[in-house]
Amino acid sequence: MFGMLCGLARGPLQAAEVYKSVDAQGHVVYSDHPDLSVPQTRVDLQEPNVYSDDGATTAQAPPPLQDGEQPPCPQDGYLWTPGYWAWNAGGYFWVPGEWVLPPRVGVLWTPGYWEYLDKVYVFHRGYWATYVGYYGGINYGYGYFGSGFTGGRWSGNVFSYDHAEYARATHRQVSYHGGAGGTSLAPTAQERALALEPHLGPTLPQRLSLTHAAGMPRPRPTPPQTVRTHMPTSTPERQRVTATPAPLRQPPAPHPRTTPSRAAPVRLSRTPRP
Repeated sequence: MFGMLCGLARGPLQAAEVYKSVDAQGHVVYSDHPDLSVPQTRVDLQEPNVYSDDGATTAQAPPPLQDGEQPPCPQDGYLWTPGYWAWNAGGYFWVPGEWVLPPRVGVLWTPGYWEYLDKVYVFHRGYWATYVGYYGGINYGYGYFGSGFTGGRWSGNVFSYDHAEYARATHRQVSYHGGAGGTSLAPTAQERALALEPHLGPTLPQRLSLTHAAGMPRPRPTPPQTVRTHMPTSTPERQRVTATPAPLRQPPAPHPRTTPSRAAPVRLSRTPRP
């Protein structure tokens, strides 16, 4: 059974302005309408540095999916878009999941996904459409469990949430399809056909969130460390490497009685020859 209605969704997003704010948890939030209850700054819609992740490729496999709590729905009509790994010249960076106002009534979000193809990993960008297409069999949780979407449905101009499905955060950590360790779920014939139909790309707030995530500092990867709980005694080299060196001993000070006294200098005199 589907839960309560989450209100009327808005029509096509024809935003003349986009506003940026920071919530109590430090998350950056973009909105197409002003909110007098929080400090906001206006974002230039013609900003040239909006980053795009479409068609990114790399020889490095993406890291496992990150865990994170889903914040409450900020307003009626918003849909959840899962977090994912994006890529630029600095490497992988995490784009957190967020509630997004769809570009128009009746559309759903198909998450992007990484796929191993011809010895490289290729990113397929997510999109909006009247259906949820193929997203690599990636289990993102929160209604996206590898195939389709179970978090709700449209009823006319109203989106009805299945709150029990949206609350399911369990997911696999695998973040890519194909290759060693990737998912193996192949697209159905219907999903292949749907992928060729027209669809809408990420909205401007989504692209701004991507740009913001790309500029965040990234922790340096920690080299793997091996913890040894027992070192065999039959290996002298390992004993020498792991043994704690004994403190250096200072030579004992000479005994006062044994210390030779410094003799007075002897002066030689020459006797003149007769």
